[in-house]
Formats: sequence, C-alpha cells, structure tokens
Amino acid sequence: VSRDLDGEPLDRSWIEQQVLNAAGSADAAAINKPAASLRSYSVPESGAWRGLMSTGCRLELDWDGLDDAGRALPSSAFYKRVVMSNLSHARDKLTSAPHKISRDVKSYQVETAFLTSKACQRGLIEDAGLRICRLLGSDLRPRTGGPQEAIQSRFAVLLEDFCDKDGWTQQWLLDKVAAKAALKTFATMHGYFWTGSNFWKQRKEDGALLEEAVWRNGGYMQPQLQGWDQLNLVDKGFRARLPSFVDELKRIPELDGVELETIGQRLQMVAKEIGISAHPFYEEGVQPELEQYRTLIHGDPKQANIFLRYRNDNANGGPEVGLIDFQWSGFGLAATDLAHHISAAVTPDCMSYDGSKEAELIDYYYSCLSNALVDFGVASSITEVEERVFPRRVLQEQYETALLDICRMVFAYAWRRWKPETEPTAASLNRNSYNKSLPSALWLITRCSALLEAREK
Repeated sequence: VSRDLDGEPLDRSWIEQQVLNAAGSADAAAINKPAASLRSYSVPESGAWRGLMSTGCRLELDWDGLDDAGRALPSSAFYKRVVMSNLSHARDKLTSAPHKISRDVKSYQVETAFLTSKACQRGLIEDAGLRICRLLGSDLRPRTGGPQEAIQSRFAVLLEDFCDKDGWTQQWLLDKVAAKAALKTFATMHGYFWTGSNFWKQRKEDGALLEEAVWRNGGYMQPQLQGWDQLNLVDKGFRARLPSFVDELKRIPELDGVELETIGQRLQMVAKEIGISAHPFYEEGVQPELEQYRTLIHGDPKQANIFLRYRNDNANGGPEVGLIDFQWSGFGLAATDLAHHISAAVTPDCMSYDGSKEAELIDYYYSCLSNALVDFGVASSITEVEERVFPRRVLQEQYETALLDICRMVFAYAWRRWKPETEPTAASLNRNSYNKSLPSALWLITRCSALLEAREK
C-alpha cells in the first residue's frame, strides 16, 4: 500500500518535500538547511485501507524541527494510491461497464483539481471556514484512449490526515447530532457557491477555473456517470433483491395494499424523467429554469467521507466536521446532496416511514442554507430566501425527486452488494446505510412507494 506508482517503497524525501511545500516552508532543494527534515516514517497496518477503487494508508511522520513559521509539522498524513489495472473492481468494469473506466480516471483528476483550486483553498477553507482535507502532494499519470488504455492510469495523492490523535473520529452511521452538523457543513458549501453569490460576483477568474476543474453535473448517482442503460435495470434489480426484504415489508402499515413486486417497475417507468430533473446540468441548456438553483455539490456525502471532532470550545455545541473525497464534486442541485446524505449516511432512528423525521433534518438543512445564502450575498434577508430565492416547497420537491433517483441507482446497481449487519464493523464502515442496515433499506423502499404514489395521483 505504501508504494509509489512504480511499485517502489515511498521515498522519505518525496514525503518531506510535499509536506514542507504544502506548509509554506521554503523549498528544501533551494536552501542549504531546510527549516525541518523528516527523519523517518512508518506505516502501521492498522492504518491501511484497501477499497474497491483505491488503496490507502496512514503515514506516521517523525520530524526534526519546525516549519519556517515555527509551527509543528503534521504527525501523520494519508496516502491514497490508485493503480487501476491492479484493482479487480476496475478490471471487472472492462467487460461489465467499460465506459466507467474513463469516468473513474476523470474522477481522480477532479478531486486533485478541486482540492488545489483557489475556490477550495481561498474559498471554502479560508472564507467559509470549512475543514476540507488539504492536498499535500500528488503524482498523476492518466492515460487517454479507450478502456484498455485508460485502465493503465495511475494516481497517488498525499492528503491531510484527520487522525484520532488530533481528536477526529467517524461513526458507522451518523446519529442526529452528527447528521445535523454535517448538513450544516453542506449547506454552507452550497450557499457559498450558489448562483449569484459573492464568490461568482467577486472571484470571476476563480469561478472560471472551478468550472473547468469539476464535473459539469456532479454526483456519484448522476445517470450519465452511471450509464443511461442503468435506467432499464431498475425493475430487474428490485425483483432480484425483494426476497431479502419481503417478509419485513409486509409488516409495515404504510405499505398495506401496495403490490410490492411492482415498485421497481413503477420507478423504472419514470426513471429517465426523474434522473434528468434531479441532475439537470449534465448538458448545457437541458433545464435552464433550474440554473437559478445551481451550486457546487460534494457528490458523495456518505458517512465514510465525514470526520467528526468533538471540542468543548465549539461555539455551536455540535462536532466540527471534516470532509474528504471530492471525486464526484461538480455542479448540481443542493437537494441531491441532501437526499444522498439522508438516504446513505444516517442512523435509522433519524428516519420514519411517514417522512416526518426526515422532514426535521430537511428543515434544519433549509435553515442553515437560508442563513448561508444571506451571509454569502445571494439574498438580503431570510424572508427573501423564503419568498424568492429558494422557497422551502421547492427544496421539498427537489429532495423528493432526488430521493427517487437514488432509489433508481440502489435498486438497479448498489443492492448487488447488499450485506446486512446488526452491529458496526470496521470492514463495513465505507458502505452506505442502504447496503448494510435493514431498517434503512426498508425505509428507502417505503418512502419510494409513497413518493411514486404521490406522483401517480
């Protein structure tokens, strides 16, 4: 895991140079005696991670000295390595979904481009005060051409480490307090980049570079990125997984009288319409009336991409939030991040079959977003947000559309990896709630049925 893209052990001097440069220290190669030097690094197996799309590890760093400003240098960093031809998940796509190879290559480039952009560094981190993992260094070797050529691409990034020694932690699924803290963070991000915000009025050059750096329409669920053929697999995928849930579904009062086996078919009939409405910016001019709601979205706001730090000096009382993994970041509707987060990241007790508990989270998010839209110059008052800029009913409509679109992806694709667990495990930390929590999966089906019924009336 701790090897460079040529398969050699990571070079100590490379790590040193990346961290010192990111910290603002003088170039060690340009002076006789750098302010600090990396004596050694270690890679504990407990900090190693092997995922479907990448491998990674925590590098424990032993420094001699301080940076140029007299500050202590980080005691650890996170190294993420992608050699696509070595990943079985990537090799499988050569036959099952070859278009996703080029998509994945671009996703690694998007993350690096966003993290190094002024929009992120000067904008989200400095102006908005969000904790975004900083990029310390990278080695990008993309290959262009067809899938067979693109799978030879290799990428390595060195990232700021949200480590437990600094008080950072993660939850298997987010409780209500953590979920609200995360929603406030996403609301701040959405408000900062909302159409008409100060960012777009005052930092036009940074905005133009941001447009080039990220997806035209971001979001892991986005149907163009998943492949439009997925829209024809919704019914098949739902019927294949239904036996895993059917006995429990029959006990849910909200599903009385519902023909359970038809839910996938009903969703498939409207999947394209819903997908375009939820992700309207994948091509220019598809739905120009929605441009007024356009913002930058995280694109994959699952709980595995959220770190939490509980501090007594936090003025808001809740945990501080740190965000990672911006491979799917791009422009979109804020409601897609909101629906993705609620459906993938939170504990079942944050949701209810009638939608009332999720409404509490949506209301909280809307309150935070409204404040952000005022703070970042989109609106002059909360009243203007409610009456003109982004009425609460519009958020609700967009959220419900986005939730149905998520059901499309889950039914057609994600439930192939369904594995229920009753107790948290380290191995399943990276999996979404609908793929490991039975109550969460039952909630998603029940809400899907209710939202389809409302559309069909």
